[in-house]
Amino acid sequence: MAPTNVWGITYGQLFLSYAIKDLPSIERNPGFPLTTVRNVYLETLQSRFEFLNRTYVQLSQSYINLSQNYDELMMNYSQLQGNFSQLQGNTIDLDNTQRVAVILTITTVFFVATTLYMVMRKPREYW
Repeated sequence: MAPTNVWGITYGQLFLSYAIKDLPSIERNPGFPLTTVRNVYLETLQSRFEFLNRTYVQLSQSYINLSQNYDELMMNYSQLQGNFSQLQGNTIDLDNTQRVAVILTITTVFFVATTLYMVMRKPREYW
């Protein structure tokens, strides 16, 4: 079992020491690759980073869309606020018109009643 902080290509070494008669002794230390050890922790971190990066891009796009929607809603709200203010002014004008119409109606009824009263009370004999 390899330690957790080891990854990449692992090498093996053989230490050979041999002697041939009438020759000096020879030592060789050849190294050779054994296997590749995966860094599972790094791979997990990379996959998590890729996932977070994709999530960030999606959230960033969602934020841009929401920001555009907010700007449109604020523009619509401003227009509606202006329309509401204008309608309030029109309501005041309409209220004033209704009051004038009521006053004119009352005055007209009064004058019609007075005229009818005068017609009924006129003297029968002329001078």
